[in-house]
Amino acid sequence: MDGIDIVARNSGHVLGSCEFEIITPEASILYTGDFNTEYTKTMEPAEPVPCDILIVESTFGVPNFVFPSEDQIGKDMVDWTERILKTGKTPVFQTDYLGNAQEVVRIFNESTDIPVVTHQKVSRINRIYESHGHKLDYIDAEADEAEELAASGNHIFITPKQFNVQNHPEMVPALVSGWALWAKHKAFPLSDHADFTHLMRFVEDCEPEIVLTCHSGMFGETLARYVEKELKIRAYPIHLIPTNIL
Repeated sequence: MDGIDIVARNSGHVLGSCEFEIITPEASILYTGDFNTEYTKTMEPAEPVPCDILIVESTFGVPNFVFPSEDQIGKDMVDWTERILKTGKTPVFQTDYLGNAQEVVRIFNESTDIPVVTHQKVSRINRIYESHGHKLDYIDAEADEAEELAASGNHIFITPKQFNVQNHPEMVPALVSGWALWAKHKAFPLSDHADFTHLMRFVEDCEPEIVLTCHSGMFGETLARYVEKELKIRAYPIHLIPTNIL
C-alpha cells in the first residue's frame, strides 16, 4: 500500500487474532494487539519479529502477573470440579466466551470424561472453532441432552463472565481469567494474554529500538519502566506520545 508492506501474523490470542508487521522506507513496526507467546490447547504462539518500533499490549504488564502453566491450571480445575461434583453441585466456569471458554472445553475433553455443557454464546463460538478444525466435545445448554445432564448432576457448565448464578443454588461458580490472581472468590488464572515474564521476553527477542506500550493504563507505564531498566531499550506508554492529526 503506497510503498508500505503490511504483514498479518498469528498473535496467539484467540482464533483469527493477528499481530501486524508494518514495513516502511523509514522503519519497521510491529503492533502486537492482544497476544500470547505460549502454546495452548487451541492456539499456536505469537512469534517475535525483529523491528525498529514495537507497539506491545500491556494488559498484564506488572511483575505480579506471572501465570502457572496451562497444564497445572487444568489439573487444578479438574481437581476442584471433582470435589464440587461430590457435593451434588454443578461446577460453573465463568469466562470469556471467545478464547478461554474453548480452552476450558479442551482441558476437560483431554483430561476427563466429565460432560461439558456450554452456554449458547459459548456454543456459537465453539462452532466457529470447529469449522476451522478444532475438535470440541460439548453439549449446548439449550439441547435436550443438557436437561438430562442437569438432572443427573454430572457435568460442568461453561458460561460468559456475566452469567448470573444468584438464582441457581445448585451451581458453584469459579472465574477463569488472568485477573484470577486478584480475585477474592474461587478463580483460575487461565489467560489468553501474555503474562509479565513473557511480555518482557517477547520485547527482548524483537530487539526494537523503541517500545511503545498500550492498553491497561498504568500497567503500560510500569511495563515501559521495566523495559528501560531491565532491557535498556527506550520505552514509553503510547498515550504519552504527542500526536497531531490534521
